[in-house]
Order: sequence, then structure tokens, then C-alpha cells
Amino acid sequence: MREVKRAERAEKDFRAFMRTTATTGRAEELEHLVELKDHGDLTPEEYERAKAKVLAA
Repeated sequence: MREVKRAERAEKDFRAFMRTTATTGRAEELEHLVELKDHGDLTPEEYERAKAKVLAA
């Protein structure tokens, strides 16, 4: 059950992050992704996918 809650939190944080990408610079976006990953809110795989999207933009 704890893992489900963590996954739900990670998804919520990731969606919030993606909503803010239109208003911040790439460096800030990447910094925020690192913080989410370091805090455990993103898995390494989620981090890599999001980072690729930021860098491709």
C-alpha cells in the first residue's frame, strides 16, 4: 500500500512539473527534475523520460 501511495504522489508531482514547463527555462526544469528524483518522487526511468522531453523541446 505504501508503494501505491508513493507512485500516486510521484505521478501527481510529475504532472505538476509538466504543467509548469511552459513558464520556466530548461535549466530550471532540469533542476526541478533532479530535485524530484533525489527526493524519491520520480524513479530513474521517469526522470530519464522527463529529461529527454525537456531537452528535446
